[in-house]
Amino acid sequence: MSIVAGSSLLLAALLPPQAGAPHAPLAPPAPLAPHAAEPTAAGQTVRDRLLVKLARGHAVAELREAVAPLGATRVKAVFTRPPRGRKDEASANALGIDRWQRVEFGGPRADLAALRERLAASPLVEVAEFDRTVLPAVVPNDPDYVGSQWDLQPGKCDAETAWNTVTGSSARIVCVIDTGVEVTHPDIVANLWVNPGEIAGNGIDDEGNGFVDDLHGYNFESDNADVGDSWPHGMHVNGTIGADTDNATQVAGINWDCQLMQGKIFQWPNGTWEAGAAATVYAVDNGASITNNSWGDTVAGPQVFVDAMDYAEANDVLQVAAAGNQGDTNPFWPAYYDEFLSVASTNSGDGRSWFSTYGDWIDMSAPGEGIWNLWVGGGAASLSGTSMASPHVAGAAALVRTVNPQLSAHEARLALRLASDDLGTPGYDNDYGFGRLDIAQAVAAARAITLSKQDAARPDSITVTLDAPSEAGMYHVLLAGMAGSDPGIPLSEYDPTDARTFPLNDDLLLNLIAADPFFPLLPNWFDLLDNNGQATRTFTVLKGKFFKDERLSFCFFTLDPADLSKVRFVSAAVSCEVH
Repeated sequence: MSIVAGSSLLLAALLPPQAGAPHAPLAPPAPLAPHAAEPTAAGQTVRDRLLVKLARGHAVAELREAVAPLGATRVKAVFTRPPRGRKDEASANALGIDRWQRVEFGGPRADLAALRERLAASPLVEVAEFDRTVLPAVVPNDPDYVGSQWDLQPGKCDAETAWNTVTGSSARIVCVIDTGVEVTHPDIVANLWVNPGEIAGNGIDDEGNGFVDDLHGYNFESDNADVGDSWPHGMHVNGTIGADTDNATQVAGINWDCQLMQGKIFQWPNGTWEAGAAATVYAVDNGASITNNSWGDTVAGPQVFVDAMDYAEANDVLQVAAAGNQGDTNPFWPAYYDEFLSVASTNSGDGRSWFSTYGDWIDMSAPGEGIWNLWVGGGAASLSGTSMASPHVAGAAALVRTVNPQLSAHEARLALRLASDDLGTPGYDNDYGFGRLDIAQAVAAARAITLSKQDAARPDSITVTLDAPSEAGMYHVLLAGMAGSDPGIPLSEYDPTDARTFPLNDDLLLNLIAADPFFPLLPNWFDLLDNNGQATRTFTVLKGKFFKDERLSFCFFTLDPADLSKVRFVSAAVSCEVH
C-alpha cells in the first residue's frame, strides 16, 4: 500500500526559509525503530575521533605509539585497503589515501582541539583534522499530496521519449551514498548491485575487496554490511534512479534495470564526512561509474573527503550532488566542489523550488518538489528536496553513459548540462544553472556522435560520425579542442560553455577558422547534413611534439540556414587519445 510520508531528517541546518513557504513544516514521524538520540545538525564536530594523514615514510605503528599517551583507544584505517589492490594504484599513491587513519578516543573529548594541534605539529603527521556530521538534503511536503510521477513525463524530464532509445544501464554501477535501502522492497530488489563472488552471511571477504559480506554495498558508519534504510531517505533516492520498471508494480525508475550499489553513511542519529569519503573510495574500487550524493553541509568537507573525491575524479567517476535546501546562494558541499555536478530543485511548474539553494555555482536543476517514489515497508511516498533532484540527474547519467560508452565523466556531464531545457533568463542563470534536466535530449546528445577509435596511434586518422544529429539540410559545425577544456572556440563572451544562446551570424561563421588555431589543421569542420541528417568526417591525426599524448575532443552543433541566430542542437563531446 502506498503511503504519504514526511521525514524525520528536517533539522536546523537544513531547514528552508519559512517566509512565503507554501506549507508549514510537518512534525517528524516517530523513527522506525527506537533510538537513544535525535539527529544533530549538520556541521557539528564529532568529538570522539580525529582524522590523521600520516606523513610519507612513516608507519601506522609509529602513530599508534605516539597517540597512546593521549588516551587513544584505537587507530583504524579510514579507507580499507582491498587485498586484491586498489583499482588505480597510481592515483591512490599520489593522493596518499592509504595514509589516512582514524584515531579514536573511546568517547567525547573536551580537549579535542588541543589534541588536534598537537598531532598536526608532529613530524609523523601531514594532516590532522576534525570529522563533522552531515545530513540528507530533504524537506517534508504537503501530506495530502497523492499525485503521480509528473517529473518523468513529456514536458518535464521526458524519460518516456528517452526510453524509446535506452531503458536501462545494467552494465553501469551507480553508487548511492545515502542512508541505505530496503533490500527486500519488491520494486527495487531486482536492481540492487550484487557483489560478484561475495557470499552473504558467511563472515568471509570472499572476493578480496577488504569488506566482509558486502553483498549490496557497505555501512561505513557502523562498519558492517547492514545497508538497511531506517531513516528513511535512501529508499526514495534509489527508487528515483532505478526502481524496477515495466513490472506492473508501483513506480517507474529512470533506469528500468541497473545496478544500485549502496554506500550507507548514516546511522541514526548522524552521518559523517569520513563515512562519505570511505563510501566514495569503495565505489571507485568496486567499479561504480556514477555516485549520487543527496547530503551535505554548509561548510567545506575535510581533506580526507577531498582526497577521496579526487580519487573518484582520477578514475572517471561522475559525481552528482544535491545543491542543498537553504533557499539562498551560499555554498553547500560536496555539491559546491568543481568535481561535482550540482543539482538545484524545480517544481511541477518549472519554477525554482522555494527551498532550493541556487547561485552561480549550480550546474543544472531537476524536479525535486512533490516527488513520488519508493518508501520503506514496501510502499511509496512523496518527498521534496534537492535530495530528490540529484538522483534524477544521476539516473539520467547512467542512461547517457550507457547509450554512448565512449563518453568520459566530463563528457557525460556536458551532455546533461547542454541538453537541458533552458528556463528563466536565456542561457546560464543562477536559478536553474544550464537548465532543467531533459533526459530525452541528453540521451540524444550523447548518442549523436561517435569516433572510429578512442586511442589513435600516429600516424592515423579519426573518423567522426554524426549518427542522429538533426533534420536534413541543417548546417552542422564540428568543433575540436584539446584536453582539459570543452571542445571548440569560446561560444559566448558571457559563458564559454553555453552554445544555446550564442548569436551566430555569417561573419562569425566565416571567421571561425581564423579564431581557432585548431581548425586550419582539421578541415571539413563545417558543412550541410545529408538527406538523413547525418554526416561522416575523417581527420588525419597530427604529428609533432605539440600533439603528443594529448586528447582531442569533438562536439558539434546544428543550426537552420534560414536562421543563423539560433543553435538548434548541441551534442555531447567525445574525446580520444593521440599517442
